[in-house]
Amino acid sequence: MPTADPAPADPSPAPATDPAPAATARGSGALVRDRRFGSYVVGQWLSNTGNWFHNVAAGIVVFELTGSNTLVGVVGGLQFVFMLVLAPYAGSLGDRVDRRRLLLGGQVIGLVGAVGLAVVALTVGLDRAGGVWPVVAATAVIGIGYAVSVPTIQAYVPSLVPSVDLPQAIALNSVTFNLARAIGPAAAGALVAGVGAGWSFGVNALSFAIFTAVLVVLGRVPPPAAPADDQGSGGRAGGDQDASALAGLRLARQDRVVLTVLLGTVAVGFASDPVNTLAPALAARLGEGDWLVGAIGSAFGGGATLSAVFNKRLREAIGSRPTAILGLVGVGAGMAAGGAAPTVPLLLVAMAVAGAGFIQAVSQLNTALQLHVDDRVRGRVMALWSVAFLGVRPVAAGLDGVVADAAGVPVAMALAGSVAGVGAAGLWVTRSRSTRAGA
Repeated sequence: MPTADPAPADPSPAPATDPAPAATARGSGALVRDRRFGSYVVGQWLSNTGNWFHNVAAGIVVFELTGSNTLVGVVGGLQFVFMLVLAPYAGSLGDRVDRRRLLLGGQVIGLVGAVGLAVVALTVGLDRAGGVWPVVAATAVIGIGYAVSVPTIQAYVPSLVPSVDLPQAIALNSVTFNLARAIGPAAAGALVAGVGAGWSFGVNALSFAIFTAVLVVLGRVPPPAAPADDQGSGGRAGGDQDASALAGLRLARQDRVVLTVLLGTVAVGFASDPVNTLAPALAARLGEGDWLVGAIGSAFGGGATLSAVFNKRLREAIGSRPTAILGLVGVGAGMAAGGAAPTVPLLLVAMAVAGAGFIQAVSQLNTALQLHVDDRVRGRVMALWSVAFLGVRPVAAGLDGVVADAAGVPVAMALAGSVAGVGAAGLWVTRSRSTRAGA
């Protein structure tokens, strides 16, 4: 049976509900073939790919209609702004109701926005239906659904697999985002260029419908059994009877493991932002056009997808926290090298390295948090994880843009890389201190 980090300070102790020691964790192939989890992860991948069809088409439409980069950024940021406000409450609700139904609700909200935009674009035409405003309104609705869905998705995964399979299941769940990133942007750009933005919005609506249908077919899944006491024999945090969103914040403040993981997640989210925000500037710096913007995202997503194959082996070989540290170092080095890359091939290799580090860091940190917390507070804690990972993006995007305009793209990329380095150092220092204290 694979273990988490053998060091005493590892933030992912085995939960009290782990199966007998003889149980063996399944690999990626077996998990994908699992009827329940495999259906879920494929539906999730299709939904994430559809998001890219919306994002690319929305950016193109808004820029063509207004010529404003600022408005393009505002529309893109709508998907994350609601995360800051709604995710903590969605997490609190997820600890009190059936998470599958809550996830279904979030998907239905997004489906309404996606279908509405596709219908308007394909029947009336955006230029005759208010210009950019249907795109703005639909993106806001999709963002609300996204804020409800993301923390619920994270808290729902442990219900689909035995706890021994949880680390690899979380890694595969993360892969869906990056595989979508590797495929979605290029496919969306080609579709918009070939038949128009309306069809790209339609693909997004279809992806929402497919994932919604998968959730309906899955049926109710019993939540993982809670430990006998609040802390659990495996050191799990939680069990707070307070069902409010503030209970998650209180736990994060009081529990060193939760706080450390969340801060590491902020570093990952901040450091990976240039793949989106600075991709056009990176392409322009090398004298290339829109094709390189898509290639940068695809290189990052491709590196992440390939790296995920080695997630389980790496975690077993060196432990979960060292793997997260190594991942943060990879993100930082890739970003810094990409900003200074003199040629397109070197830039794409650097982005692939950053993507490979990204998937290792984010999946290990997510796993550590999932295994550490009690299921009774999982929704609220994973809502904080969602805010740490995605809620930081509007701030990171603004700072990346300001620094790039003032000091140049290489400096902005180096800044992002340094944030990842600080996060890696923080994880290493807290590990060392815990080890010396005999924790």
